[in-house]
Amino acid sequence: MPLGRSACPRRERAIGGGLELQRVEHWITRLRWFGAASGAAWIMANLPDRDETFTWATVLLAALALGTLAISLGRWRFGTKPSVLRLLGLAGFVFDGVVLSGLVWALSPRRPEIAWALMLLLPVEGALRYRLGGALAATAAVGLFFVAEGVHIADLNDGGFDLVRYGFIVGLAAAVAGLVGSLARHSEERYGALRDQSIAVADVERLLAVTAHEIRGPLTAITGAAHALRSKADGSARPERAVLLSMVSRQSRHLGMLVEDLLVTAQLRSDGVTLRSEWVELESVIEQAVETAASKRGDHHLEVFIEPLLCKIDASRTAQILHNLIENAYKYTPERSTVRVAAKILEGELVLEVADDGNGIPVERDDALFEPFGRIVGASSKAEGIGIGLYVVRRLVEVMGGRIDLSSSLKGTTFTIYLPSEVVSQEPSRLSLVEGPGPYEQGLQAEGLSS
Repeated sequence: MPLGRSACPRRERAIGGGLELQRVEHWITRLRWFGAASGAAWIMANLPDRDETFTWATVLLAALALGTLAISLGRWRFGTKPSVLRLLGLAGFVFDGVVLSGLVWALSPRRPEIAWALMLLLPVEGALRYRLGGALAATAAVGLFFVAEGVHIADLNDGGFDLVRYGFIVGLAAAVAGLVGSLARHSEERYGALRDQSIAVADVERLLAVTAHEIRGPLTAITGAAHALRSKADGSARPERAVLLSMVSRQSRHLGMLVEDLLVTAQLRSDGVTLRSEWVELESVIEQAVETAASKRGDHHLEVFIEPLLCKIDASRTAQILHNLIENAYKYTPERSTVRVAAKILEGELVLEVADDGNGIPVERDDALFEPFGRIVGASSKAEGIGIGLYVVRRLVEVMGGRIDLSSSLKGTTFTIYLPSEVVSQEPSRLSLVEGPGPYEQGLQAEGLSS
Protein backbone atom coordinates (compact mmCIF):
# COMPACT_ATOMS: atom_id res chain seq x y z
CA MET A 1 0.00 0.00 0.00
CA PRO A 2 2.20 2.87 -1.22
CA LEU A 3 1.95 6.12 0.58
CA GLY A 4 2.71 9.70 -0.30
CA ARG A 5 -0.76 10.17 -1.74
CA SER A 6 -1.22 13.58 -0.17
CA ALA A 7 1.94 15.56 -0.74
CA CYS A 8 0.77 18.60 1.18
CA PRO A 9 -2.19 19.64 3.31
CA ARG A 10 -5.12 19.98 1.03
CA ARG A 11 -6.70 23.40 0.83
CA GLU A 12 -10.34 23.36 -0.11
CA ARG A 13 -11.09 25.64 -3.02
CA ALA A 14 -13.48 28.39 -1.96
CA ILE A 15 -16.34 27.17 -4.11
CA GLY A 16 -15.62 23.56 -3.17
CA GLY A 17 -15.87 24.07 0.57
CA GLY A 18 -19.18 23.43 2.28
CA LEU A 19 -19.29 26.87 3.92
CA GLU A 20 -18.91 28.75 0.63
CA LEU A 21 -21.47 26.52 -1.08
CA GLN A 22 -23.94 27.31 1.66
CA ARG A 23 -23.35 31.06 1.27
CA VAL A 24 -24.01 30.87 -2.48
CA GLU A 25 -27.15 28.79 -1.96
CA HIS A 26 -28.48 31.17 0.72
CA TRP A 27 -28.00 34.15 -1.61
CA ILE A 28 -29.63 32.47 -4.61
CA THR A 29 -32.50 31.09 -2.51
CA ARG A 30 -33.34 34.61 -1.35
CA LEU A 31 -33.43 35.74 -4.98
CA ARG A 32 -35.77 32.88 -5.87
CA TRP A 33 -38.17 33.72 -3.03
CA PHE A 34 -38.04 37.39 -4.03
CA GLY A 35 -38.93 36.39 -7.59
CA ALA A 36 -41.77 34.17 -6.39
CA ALA A 37 -43.14 36.96 -4.17
CA SER A 38 -42.91 39.50 -7.00
CA GLY A 39 -44.65 37.04 -9.32
CA ALA A 40 -47.44 36.49 -6.78
CA ALA A 41 -47.97 40.26 -6.60
CA TRP A 42 -48.08 40.42 -10.42
CA ILE A 43 -50.63 37.58 -10.52
CA MET A 44 -52.90 39.35 -8.02
CA ALA A 45 -52.68 42.58 -10.00
CA ASN A 46 -53.55 40.88 -13.32
CA LEU A 47 -56.32 38.52 -12.21
CA PRO A 48 -59.02 40.43 -14.15
CA ASP A 49 -57.06 40.12 -17.42
CA ARG A 50 -56.37 36.39 -17.35
CA ASP A 51 -55.38 34.81 -20.67
CA GLU A 52 -53.13 32.02 -21.93
CA THR A 53 -49.98 34.00 -21.16
CA PHE A 54 -51.22 34.64 -17.63
CA THR A 55 -51.84 30.91 -17.16
CA TRP A 56 -48.34 29.97 -18.34
CA ALA A 57 -46.76 32.61 -16.12
CA THR A 58 -48.77 31.38 -13.12
CA VAL A 59 -47.65 27.79 -13.72
CA LEU A 60 -44.00 28.84 -14.00
CA LEU A 61 -44.16 31.00 -10.87
CA ALA A 62 -45.77 28.12 -8.96
CA ALA A 63 -42.97 25.86 -10.22
CA LEU A 64 -40.43 28.44 -9.03
CA ALA A 65 -41.94 28.45 -5.53
CA LEU A 66 -42.20 24.66 -5.31
CA GLY A 67 -38.72 24.13 -6.72
CA THR A 68 -37.24 26.63 -4.29
CA LEU A 69 -39.00 24.88 -1.43
CA ALA A 70 -37.67 21.47 -2.57
CA ILE A 71 -34.10 22.76 -2.88
CA SER A 72 -34.34 24.43 0.54
CA LEU A 73 -35.56 21.18 2.11
CA GLY A 74 -32.71 19.32 0.43
CA ARG A 75 -30.20 21.80 1.83
CA TRP A 76 -31.75 21.50 5.28
CA ARG A 77 -31.62 17.70 5.14
CA PHE A 78 -28.13 17.32 3.62
CA GLY A 79 -26.61 20.71 4.40
CA THR A 80 -23.36 19.32 5.85
CA LYS A 81 -22.38 17.25 2.80
CA PRO A 82 -20.48 19.27 0.15
CA SER A 83 -21.03 16.60 -2.52
CA VAL A 84 -24.82 16.77 -2.04
CA LEU A 85 -24.69 20.57 -1.97
CA ARG A 86 -22.85 20.58 -5.29
CA LEU A 87 -25.44 18.25 -6.81
CA LEU A 88 -28.29 20.42 -5.50
CA GLY A 89 -26.46 23.47 -6.81
CA LEU A 90 -26.23 22.04 -10.32
CA ALA A 91 -29.91 21.06 -10.23
CA GLY A 92 -30.80 24.55 -8.99
CA PHE A 93 -28.73 26.19 -11.74
CA VAL A 94 -30.53 24.22 -14.46
CA PHE A 95 -33.88 24.81 -12.74
CA ASP A 96 -33.30 28.58 -12.63
CA GLY A 97 -32.36 28.64 -16.30
CA VAL A 98 -35.50 26.76 -17.33
CA VAL A 99 -37.88 28.85 -15.19
CA LEU A 100 -36.35 32.20 -16.18
CA SER A 101 -36.33 31.24 -19.87
CA GLY A 102 -39.98 30.21 -19.67
CA LEU A 103 -40.99 33.47 -17.97
CA VAL A 104 -39.08 35.58 -20.48
CA TRP A 105 -40.59 33.63 -23.38
CA ALA A 106 -44.13 34.05 -22.02
CA LEU A 107 -43.99 37.64 -20.75
CA SER A 108 -41.39 39.52 -22.79
CA PRO A 109 -43.87 40.52 -25.55
CA ARG A 110 -45.86 42.39 -22.86
CA ARG A 111 -43.13 43.17 -20.34
CA PRO A 112 -39.78 43.47 -22.18
CA GLU A 113 -38.00 44.41 -18.95
CA ILE A 114 -38.29 40.84 -17.69
CA ALA A 115 -35.53 39.90 -20.13
CA TRP A 116 -33.10 41.55 -17.72
CA ALA A 117 -33.75 38.84 -15.16
CA LEU A 118 -32.40 36.15 -17.48
CA MET A 119 -29.77 38.39 -19.03
CA LEU A 120 -28.14 39.28 -15.70
CA LEU A 121 -29.10 36.72 -13.07
CA LEU A 122 -28.19 33.50 -14.88
CA PRO A 123 -24.61 34.59 -15.84
CA VAL A 124 -24.10 35.95 -12.31
CA GLU A 125 -25.29 32.66 -10.83
CA GLY A 126 -22.96 30.78 -13.16
CA ALA A 127 -20.06 32.96 -12.02
CA LEU A 128 -20.84 32.45 -8.35
CA ARG A 129 -21.16 28.71 -8.71
CA TYR A 130 -18.47 27.86 -11.27
CA ARG A 131 -16.36 31.00 -11.59
CA LEU A 132 -15.46 32.35 -15.03
CA GLY A 133 -16.22 29.08 -16.80
CA GLY A 134 -19.75 29.02 -15.41
CA ALA A 135 -20.28 32.67 -16.30
CA LEU A 136 -19.23 32.14 -19.93
CA ALA A 137 -21.32 28.96 -20.26
CA ALA A 138 -24.39 30.75 -18.91
CA THR A 139 -23.77 33.68 -21.25
CA ALA A 140 -23.59 31.33 -24.23
CA ALA A 141 -26.86 29.68 -23.18
CA VAL A 142 -28.50 33.10 -22.77
CA GLY A 143 -27.25 34.13 -26.20
CA LEU A 144 -28.75 31.06 -27.87
CA PHE A 145 -32.04 31.57 -26.04
CA PHE A 146 -32.33 35.18 -27.12
CA VAL A 147 -31.84 34.21 -30.76
CA ALA A 148 -34.94 32.02 -30.50
CA GLU A 149 -36.75 34.61 -28.40
CA GLY A 150 -35.96 37.36 -30.92
CA VAL A 151 -37.33 35.28 -33.78
CA HIS A 152 -40.44 34.55 -31.66
CA ILE A 153 -41.09 38.24 -31.02
CA ALA A 154 -40.49 39.06 -34.68
CA ASP A 155 -43.16 36.52 -35.68
CA LEU A 156 -45.62 37.94 -33.14
CA ASN A 157 -45.07 41.50 -34.38
CA ASP A 158 -44.75 40.61 -38.08
CA GLY A 159 -41.37 42.31 -38.04
CA GLY A 160 -37.71 41.43 -38.54
CA PHE A 161 -35.12 40.14 -36.15
CA ASP A 162 -33.83 43.03 -33.96
CA LEU A 163 -30.08 42.48 -34.32
CA VAL A 164 -29.19 45.64 -32.35
CA ARG A 165 -31.31 44.54 -29.39
CA TYR A 166 -29.83 41.05 -29.53
CA GLY A 167 -26.26 42.35 -29.67
CA PHE A 168 -26.87 44.70 -26.76
CA ILE A 169 -28.41 41.98 -24.58
CA VAL A 170 -25.72 39.38 -25.25
CA GLY A 171 -22.88 41.90 -24.99
CA LEU A 172 -24.13 43.22 -21.67
CA ALA A 173 -24.64 39.70 -20.33
CA ALA A 174 -21.10 38.76 -21.36
CA ALA A 175 -19.65 41.89 -19.74
CA VAL A 176 -21.50 41.28 -16.48
CA ALA A 177 -20.55 37.60 -16.49
CA GLY A 178 -16.90 38.36 -17.13
CA LEU A 179 -16.79 40.99 -14.39
CA VAL A 180 -18.51 38.81 -11.79
CA GLY A 181 -16.45 35.78 -12.78
CA SER A 182 -13.22 37.75 -12.44
CA LEU A 183 -14.28 39.12 -9.06
CA ALA A 184 -15.27 35.64 -7.90
CA ARG A 185 -11.92 34.21 -8.96
CA HIS A 186 -10.07 37.03 -7.21
CA SER A 187 -12.16 36.43 -4.09
CA GLU A 188 -11.36 32.72 -4.24
CA GLU A 189 -7.63 33.41 -4.54
CA ARG A 190 -7.74 35.77 -1.56
CA TYR A 191 -9.76 33.25 0.43
CA GLY A 192 -7.21 30.56 -0.36
CA ALA A 193 -4.29 32.80 0.55
CA LEU A 194 -5.88 33.75 3.87
CA ARG A 195 -6.67 30.11 4.60
CA ASP A 196 -3.11 29.05 3.84
CA GLN A 197 -1.81 31.86 6.00
CA SER A 198 -4.03 30.89 8.92
CA ILE A 199 -2.91 27.25 8.61
CA ALA A 200 0.72 28.34 8.53
CA VAL A 201 0.28 30.54 11.61
CA ALA A 202 -1.45 27.70 13.46
CA ASP A 203 1.37 25.33 12.47
CA VAL A 204 4.00 27.76 13.74
CA GLU A 205 2.17 28.25 17.04
CA ARG A 206 1.84 24.50 17.52
CA LEU A 207 5.46 23.96 16.52
CA LEU A 208 6.68 26.49 19.08
CA ALA A 209 4.53 24.98 21.84
CA VAL A 210 5.41 21.33 21.29
CA THR A 211 9.08 22.06 20.53
CA ALA A 212 9.44 23.91 23.81
CA HIS A 213 7.81 20.98 25.60
CA GLU A 214 9.96 18.41 23.80
CA ILE A 215 13.22 20.26 24.49
CA ARG A 216 12.41 20.88 28.15
CA GLY A 217 12.59 17.19 29.11
CA PRO A 218 16.08 16.42 27.77
CA LEU A 219 17.41 19.76 29.00
CA THR A 220 16.07 19.06 32.49
CA ALA A 221 17.72 15.64 32.47
CA ILE A 222 21.03 17.04 31.22
CA THR A 223 20.96 19.86 33.79
CA GLY A 224 20.23 17.43 36.61
CA ALA A 225 22.99 15.09 35.48
CA ALA A 226 25.47 17.96 35.23
CA HIS A 227 24.59 19.07 38.76
CA ALA A 228 25.05 15.50 40.04
CA LEU A 229 28.39 15.18 38.26
CA ARG A 230 29.61 18.43 39.81
CA SER A 231 28.66 17.16 43.25
CA LYS A 232 30.77 14.03 42.60
CA ALA A 233 33.76 15.84 41.20
CA ASP A 234 36.00 14.23 43.81
CA GLY A 235 35.98 11.01 41.78
CA SER A 236 33.72 8.95 44.05
CA ALA A 237 30.87 6.82 42.74
CA ARG A 238 32.49 6.19 39.35
CA PRO A 239 29.77 3.70 38.21
CA GLU A 240 27.09 6.27 38.92
CA ARG A 241 29.05 8.89 37.00
CA ALA A 242 29.22 6.55 34.03
CA VAL A 243 25.45 6.12 34.09
CA LEU A 244 24.92 9.88 34.27
CA LEU A 245 27.34 10.53 31.43
CA SER A 246 25.60 7.88 29.33
CA MET A 247 22.26 9.55 29.99
CA VAL A 248 23.67 12.97 29.08
CA SER A 249 25.01 11.50 25.85
CA ARG A 250 21.65 9.93 24.94
CA GLN A 251 19.66 13.06 25.70
CA SER A 252 22.14 15.20 23.77
CA ARG A 253 21.79 12.93 20.74
CA HIS A 254 18.01 13.14 21.07
CA LEU A 255 18.17 16.94 21.07
CA GLY A 256 20.48 16.81 18.08
CA MET A 257 18.01 14.69 16.12
CA LEU A 258 15.16 17.01 17.11
CA VAL A 259 17.09 20.00 15.80
CA GLU A 260 18.00 18.03 12.67
CA ASP A 261 14.31 17.25 12.02
CA LEU A 262 13.42 20.92 12.38
CA LEU A 263 16.25 21.95 10.07
CA VAL A 264 15.36 19.36 7.44
CA THR A 265 11.68 20.33 7.62
CA ALA A 266 12.60 23.93 6.83
CA GLN A 267 14.86 22.78 3.99
CA LEU A 268 12.21 20.46 2.57
CA ARG A 269 9.63 23.24 2.51
CA SER A 270 12.06 25.49 0.63
CA ASP A 271 13.38 22.67 -1.61
CA GLY A 272 16.83 23.23 -0.13
CA VAL A 273 17.77 19.65 0.80
CA THR A 274 20.99 18.38 -0.79
CA LEU A 275 22.08 14.74 -0.83
CA ARG A 276 25.66 13.54 -0.35
CA SER A 277 25.94 9.95 -1.49
CA GLU A 278 28.97 7.95 -0.36
CA TRP A 279 29.98 4.34 0.06
CA VAL A 280 29.22 3.25 3.62
CA GLU A 281 28.67 0.06 5.54
CA LEU A 282 24.94 -0.27 6.07
CA GLU A 283 25.50 -1.71 9.53
CA SER A 284 27.10 1.52 10.74
CA VAL A 285 24.16 3.56 9.44
CA ILE A 286 21.66 1.38 11.29
CA GLU A 287 23.75 1.42 14.45
CA GLN A 288 23.74 5.22 14.37
CA ALA A 289 19.93 5.27 14.02
CA VAL A 290 19.48 2.77 16.85
CA GLU A 291 21.79 4.71 19.18
CA THR A 292 20.13 8.09 18.59
CA ALA A 293 16.68 6.58 19.21
CA ALA A 294 17.79 4.85 22.41
CA SER A 295 16.50 7.60 24.72
CA LYS A 296 12.91 6.63 23.79
CA ARG A 297 13.43 2.89 23.99
CA GLY A 298 12.34 2.19 27.54
CA ASP A 299 11.67 -1.54 28.04
CA HIS A 300 11.16 -2.42 24.38
CA HIS A 301 12.90 -5.43 22.89
CA LEU A 302 14.88 -4.51 19.78
CA GLU A 303 15.79 -6.99 17.06
CA VAL A 304 18.12 -5.96 14.24
CA PHE A 305 18.57 -8.11 11.13
CA ILE A 306 21.21 -6.74 8.77
CA GLU A 307 22.57 -8.14 5.53
CA PRO A 308 26.29 -7.35 5.20
CA LEU A 309 26.04 -4.62 2.57
CA LEU A 310 28.19 -1.77 1.33
CA CYS A 311 25.84 0.90 -0.09
CA LYS A 312 26.22 4.19 -1.91
CA ILE A 313 23.70 6.35 -0.06
CA ASP A 314 23.40 9.55 1.92
CA ALA A 315 24.31 8.02 5.26
CA SER A 316 23.07 10.84 7.50
CA ARG A 317 19.68 11.11 5.74
CA THR A 318 19.21 7.34 5.75
CA ALA A 319 20.06 7.22 9.46
CA GLN A 320 17.60 10.04 10.08
CA ILE A 321 14.84 8.12 8.28
CA LEU A 322 15.51 4.99 10.34
CA HIS A 323 15.84 6.95 13.58
CA ASN A 324 12.43 8.55 13.10
CA LEU A 325 10.75 5.23 12.28
CA ILE A 326 12.38 3.42 15.22
CA GLU A 327 11.57 6.22 17.65
CA ASN A 328 8.00 6.30 16.33
CA ALA A 329 7.69 2.56 17.00
CA TYR A 330 8.95 3.04 20.56
CA LYS A 331 6.50 5.86 21.25
CA TYR A 332 3.35 4.23 19.90
CA THR A 333 3.71 0.64 21.12
CA PRO A 334 3.39 -0.88 24.61
CA GLU A 335 6.41 -1.38 26.84
CA ARG A 336 8.13 -4.80 26.54
CA SER A 337 6.82 -5.22 22.99
CA THR A 338 9.27 -5.92 20.17
CA VAL A 339 10.57 -3.54 17.53
CA ARG A 340 12.34 -5.10 14.55
CA VAL A 341 14.72 -3.40 12.13
CA ALA A 342 15.81 -5.18 8.95
CA ALA A 343 17.85 -4.30 5.89
CA LYS A 344 18.40 -6.23 2.66
CA ILE A 345 18.82 -5.88 -1.07
CA LEU A 346 15.84 -6.76 -3.28
CA GLU A 347 15.74 -6.46 -7.07
CA GLY A 348 18.44 -3.82 -7.13
CA GLU A 349 16.91 -1.70 -4.36
CA LEU A 350 17.94 -1.20 -0.76
CA VAL A 351 15.02 -2.30 1.41
CA LEU A 352 14.73 -1.06 5.00
CA GLU A 353 12.00 -2.30 7.34
CA VAL A 354 10.89 -1.15 10.77
CA ALA A 355 8.17 -3.32 12.32
CA ASP A 356 6.45 -3.40 15.70
CA ASP A 357 3.95 -5.46 17.67
CA GLY A 358 1.61 -2.58 18.48
CA ASN A 359 -2.12 -2.20 17.91
CA GLY A 360 -1.84 -1.06 14.30
CA ILE A 361 -2.88 2.15 12.56
CA PRO A 362 -6.45 2.87 11.37
CA VAL A 363 -6.64 2.80 7.57
CA GLU A 364 -8.25 6.24 7.45
CA ARG A 365 -5.20 7.69 9.23
CA ASP A 366 -2.58 6.46 6.73
CA ASP A 367 -2.17 9.72 4.83
CA ALA A 368 -2.51 12.00 7.88
CA LEU A 369 0.44 10.30 9.57
CA PHE A 370 2.81 11.62 6.93
CA GLU A 371 1.65 15.22 7.23
CA PRO A 372 3.22 17.73 9.62
CA PHE A 373 1.81 17.27 13.13
CA GLY A 374 0.12 14.01 12.13
CA ARG A 375 -0.86 11.85 15.08
CA ILE A 376 -2.19 8.35 15.65
CA VAL A 377 -5.71 8.37 17.07
CA GLY A 378 -5.75 6.88 20.54
CA ALA A 379 -1.99 7.22 21.06
CA SER A 380 -0.79 6.82 24.61
CA SER A 381 0.18 9.78 26.73
CA LYS A 382 3.86 8.93 26.41
CA ALA A 383 3.72 9.61 22.68
CA GLU A 384 5.71 12.81 22.78
CA GLY A 385 7.28 14.66 19.89
CA ILE A 386 6.55 17.58 17.64
CA GLY A 387 4.74 15.54 15.00
CA ILE A 388 7.11 16.00 12.06
CA GLY A 389 9.07 12.74 12.24
CA LEU A 390 7.06 10.78 9.66
CA TYR A 391 6.67 13.88 7.49
CA VAL A 392 10.47 14.11 7.36
CA VAL A 393 10.64 10.38 6.56
CA ARG A 394 8.25 10.64 3.63
CA ARG A 395 9.77 13.77 2.15
CA LEU A 396 13.36 12.51 2.49
CA VAL A 397 12.41 9.22 0.84
CA GLU A 398 10.82 11.17 -2.02
CA VAL A 399 13.90 13.38 -2.40
CA MET A 400 16.08 10.25 -2.48
CA GLY A 401 13.91 8.80 -5.26
CA GLY A 402 12.41 6.04 -3.12
CA ARG A 403 8.99 5.03 -1.87
CA ILE A 404 7.25 3.92 1.34
CA ASP A 405 4.91 1.01 1.96
CA LEU A 406 2.85 0.79 5.12
CA SER A 407 1.34 -2.49 6.27
CA SER A 408 -0.74 -2.41 9.44
CA SER A 409 -3.07 -4.74 11.33
CA LEU A 410 -4.15 -5.37 14.90
CA LYS A 411 -0.93 -7.37 15.33
CA GLY A 412 1.43 -4.55 14.44
CA THR A 413 2.72 -2.12 11.83
CA THR A 414 5.53 -2.40 9.30
CA PHE A 415 7.10 0.54 7.46
CA THR A 416 9.09 -0.56 4.40
CA ILE A 417 11.43 1.87 2.65
CA TYR A 418 12.66 1.20 -0.90
CA LEU A 419 15.70 3.27 -1.89
CA PRO A 420 17.57 3.15 -5.20
CA SER A 421 21.22 2.48 -4.39
CA GLU A 422 24.36 0.87 -5.66
CA VAL A 423 24.97 -2.09 -3.36
CA VAL A 424 27.87 -4.49 -2.87
CA SER A 425 27.48 -7.60 -0.69
CA GLN A 426 30.14 -8.21 1.94
CA GLU A 427 31.13 -11.26 3.93
CA PRO A 428 28.25 -12.28 6.23
CA SER A 429 28.94 -11.20 9.76
CA ARG A 430 26.10 -11.59 12.20
CA LEU A 431 22.42 -11.58 13.00
CA SER A 432 21.70 -10.21 16.44
CA LEU A 433 19.06 -9.41 18.99
CA VAL A 434 20.49 -6.14 20.22
CA GLU A 435 20.83 -5.59 23.93
CA GLY A 436 19.76 -2.27 25.39
CA PRO A 437 19.00 -0.36 28.58
CA GLY A 438 15.71 -2.17 29.30
CA PRO A 439 15.77 -4.91 31.98
CA TYR A 440 13.98 -7.44 29.80
CA GLU A 441 16.56 -7.88 27.01
CA GLN A 442 18.04 -11.23 26.12
CA GLY A 443 21.33 -11.19 24.26
CA LEU A 444 21.60 -13.34 21.20
CA GLN A 445 24.40 -13.37 18.68
CA ALA A 446 24.77 -15.88 15.88
CA GLU A 447 28.11 -15.55 14.15
CA GLY A 448 28.64 -16.43 10.52
CA LEU A 449 25.00 -16.44 9.43
CA SER A 450 24.59 -15.91 5.70
CA SER A 451 22.18 -13.39 4.23
